[in-house]
Amino acid sequence: MKIELKEIKIIEQQIKKDSEARIGTIVQVIMQHKIDNQMFNREQRTGSECESSYDKK
Repeated sequence: MKIELKEIKIIEQQIKKDSEARIGTIVQVIMQHKIDNQMFNREQRTGSECESSYDKK
């Protein structure tokens, strides 16, 4: 079976696209995780601040 150079180039491009898409997905997941953590931490902080100011009254 003979594979032509043209076919190899197409395969290389496809592999590159796939890996770029995968890296993009990983980055998105990490960014979303960071955002979720920030939101959660902010809620935790404001929640405890509200409780402490409520207790003082």
